[in-house]
Amino acid sequence: MKKILSFKIFKNFLFLLILSLSLKLALSSVLASTYDFAISIPILDPTVEEGSIVSYVEGEYILSIEAYDTNMFGLVSGNPSLYLEDRNLESYVLVGSKGEMDVRVSSKNGEINRGDYLTSSEIPGVAQKADKSGRVLGIALEEYRSTDPNQVGLIAAYVDIKSHLKQESLTENLLTVISDGLSSAFLTPLASLRYIMALIVTAITFAIAFLSFSRLTSRGVEALGRNPLAGSSIKSVIIFNFILTFIIIASGLAIAYLILVL
Repeated sequence: MKKILSFKIFKNFLFLLILSLSLKLALSSVLASTYDFAISIPILDPTVEEGSIVSYVEGEYILSIEAYDTNMFGLVSGNPSLYLEDRNLESYVLVGSKGEMDVRVSSKNGEINRGDYLTSSEIPGVAQKADKSGRVLGIALEEYRSTDPNQVGLIAAYVDIKSHLKQESLTENLLTVISDGLSSAFLTPLASLRYIMALIVTAITFAIAFLSFSRLTSRGVEALGRNPLAGSSIKSVIIFNFILTFIIIASGLAIAYLILVL
């Protein structure tokens, strides 16, 4: 009986893992298919130029003015591969949130090397090197050197707005992810898709775990009633199933978290 119950738990766990990987692959396909895509947005700031970071705050599009801005929406694109233009707007710029684009940067937080994460800064619309957990704009594809922290340059970057994790700041990063989730309705469609998929994985995880555990525990109690002499063995099976259920929940939450931060 123990082998049968354990096999059912394992089968549910395998199903969850395959489903999660499928959702992750689907998300990756969507991201790949929207490479260097931009949309037109209304923005009144006259200082907006190519490579500026744009945030969505209280219903308005503005230049980002704080480091690790959780409201980052995208980057002003000068020549996107694909874009949607709303010709009803009197004044607008094209903004992309995914793909290879030029970004305005400064050395305010240190020199930028190729492969460094970039984030917003206190200089309006300008990126800087990210050296801690938080919201990032993407990854630098070129280096930037300047002894003047207020000087602004233009470098190529792979834009992919998300929460970046550093191991020493796990708690802070979790709070950032939760905060982003609460504001997901105001994020880009791709960012919102991450939260939707993470929510689906989490919901399915808890449904499989609790339904399996309750069903198998009920059967164990019935078996105990029919055969009291096997009480010790049946209790061991119930405890074993509880441990496997906990592992399923932990694995599902871990997969959902990876969907959010990767």
